[in-house]
Amino acid sequence: MARQRVILIFLLLFSTTCFVIGCRGESSISKLKEQLEIEKKKREEESKKYVEVLNRLSEEMKRSEEQEKLITSLRDALETGKPQHGQTSLSMPPPGVESQDLPPPSQGGDRGGVELKTQDSRPREGMEKLLQLANRFYWDGDYAVAKEIYDVVVELGNTDVDTLFRLAKCYGVTPETDKAISLYQKVIAALEHNDAANPLHHQAYNNLGGMYKKKGIYKEAELAYVKAIELDQEYTNAYYNLGLLYEENLDDELGAIRCYERYIELDGERSDYIKKKLDEIKAKD
Repeated sequence: MARQRVILIFLLLFSTTCFVIGCRGESSISKLKEQLEIEKKKREEESKKYVEVLNRLSEEMKRSEEQEKLITSLRDALETGKPQHGQTSLSMPPPGVESQDLPPPSQGGDRGGVELKTQDSRPREGMEKLLQLANRFYWDGDYAVAKEIYDVVVELGNTDVDTLFRLAKCYGVTPETDKAISLYQKVIAALEHNDAANPLHHQAYNNLGGMYKKKGIYKEAELAYVKAIELDQEYTNAYYNLGLLYEENLDDELGAIRCYERYIELDGERSDYIKKKLDEIKAKD
């Protein structure tokens, strides 16, 4: 009888152990399946991202190739003096229109009219068409393409300040900040001697300040903004930029307040935003 009890107890313990092990095994398998499903989804997402990146790279390469072909074709046309087959004239942007800088959005624009002063013997008509093409991309906001064509135009001898100014703006949205600074300085030098009243004069100083700020040369940026204001004391963009420089980089709250108050007085387009900043600064005192 005792032996039978021992056997019975052993069987009960064995059954319980098998049940527990079985439950744990099922639980482990279930968790493993969940982990595998999660890993599968991650791989699928990574695969989609990889495909998207490849597609973008492919499109960018195709676009670059098309741009190279276009520029080479136009350069050949200028050198031979013969228009390319099927080439049509492109419309110029309307005169008097201003374009905003990218970035920062507060920097000034430039005039729509273009006066050619080429120093090259190549056909004027070909140069005009090339410049029109660059302007078309510029006004459409495609600064990368416009920059490439403007570079060709300048290389071929066009040193017109409008062209140099626009090329500087195109370089300003790239990492080549030093190139943008150099071009703005050329524009300023040309205008100081020939046409100091030209609106591009104070706009170039304002944009030059933006480039100096981008490089972290804050004192030079301050001088450029101040010069822009000296040339046009109602130029709201320069007050806006100088105010931000004083507040964010030069720790000069008094200077920022003066600039912001003048900006609001001139009814700058971001006056509501500047009023809030002004209230925040005054609330600290």
